[in-house]
Amino acid sequence: MAADNGNNGDAGGEEEDKVAILEPVSPEDLIVGQPTPYPIYDAYERLLLSEGTPVKSTAQQLMLARVGRVRTLVPRHRPPPADFDPFHELQRCAAALDQAYKSVGSGEGQLRRGIDAMIVRLGNLIDLDADAALGAAHLEKRFPGRVIHPLRQAILCDIVARGVSMEGPRRRALVGAALTANVGMLKIQDELDQQTAALTSDQRHAIRQHPQRSADILRREQLNDEEWLRIVLEHHERLDGSGYPWGLSREHISDQACILMIADSYMAMVTPRPFKKKLLGVRGALRELYENAGKIYHEYFVNAFIKEIGVFPPGTFVGLSSGETALVVRRGAAGTRPRIYVFADEQGQPLESPAPKDLATEESVEIASVYRAENVSATVVPQEAWGYPVPGAG
Repeated sequence: MAADNGNNGDAGGEEEDKVAILEPVSPEDLIVGQPTPYPIYDAYERLLLSEGTPVKSTAQQLMLARVGRVRTLVPRHRPPPADFDPFHELQRCAAALDQAYKSVGSGEGQLRRGIDAMIVRLGNLIDLDADAALGAAHLEKRFPGRVIHPLRQAILCDIVARGVSMEGPRRRALVGAALTANVGMLKIQDELDQQTAALTSDQRHAIRQHPQRSADILRREQLNDEEWLRIVLEHHERLDGSGYPWGLSREHISDQACILMIADSYMAMVTPRPFKKKLLGVRGALRELYENAGKIYHEYFVNAFIKEIGVFPPGTFVGLSSGETALVVRRGAAGTRPRIYVFADEQGQPLESPAPKDLATEESVEIASVYRAENVSATVVPQEAWGYPVPGAG
């Protein structure tokens, strides 16, 4: 691979359809004991290995081959690696995040190191297929809320931050904050997720104090990134001063915290919980955000959020004007005509031959309704819907 090192000059001719990005490294450039031919970064522009530094071990070689990036020119549209499975990768990220949480209080910065590794893997997943990452975030049900909720909001935050051209280090701080904003509630999170009764006064107090408690825990775990910590502290503040723990107003809340508060609120609105009497669903949640833009949520970032995830985000089950049921798999260019995977007939029975459709070209097909996942009887293999090899098939 020919690394570009950022000095592109004026791209013309054949390079007009290329963009300068951080491209995955070539495994053949990684030889244990040999110096690397270029600097290697992660998906957030964080330097992993300087140019000329020898690869120390097989474990490091495998890690760099999986998540390493090099600055280069690439085609605008490129397929992910043949062995990439975004849904399996999200499950691995969830398992790793759960393990990182279990290290809280063990000392020696184990939580910080675990989260650092998680950020690299999650950035790699989004970098390779953001639509599949969004779909996996909406569909994954096998992990407890204390694990999957931070992952979901981290993916949303990263995608929105990319959409507003936020540079890598700031995106990284935002994603890290999304993954750790609730570490101050880990002891009661499982209890809250199962509780059917209204919250007690003690629980409400714990919830209102968790941003400060989370930041305190992170500092004890040797996390010293003040931008990251500020996002954690401010992610439940609101522009009108109605948030907590300090009641900050618009001018005192960081941009990254504004993005995280939107992602957190959205996921809370679309995620079923026993004690919640009202579940808005995707369309209702987006409407709620839009109606409160400029009031409690930052208007610019609400608009960016809706634009980036789409009116019908990947992972959304929809009913079609034909009576069939489909799963949204790719965002449309305009945000309202996505690509879908039609998998059930008018009676909700599985189709013998499920089929992808691009609503940008299928003008006779309209989305008539949006379904909650638990109300869809036919099952979908996500790898098949997104065009990836199905595990165990063949």
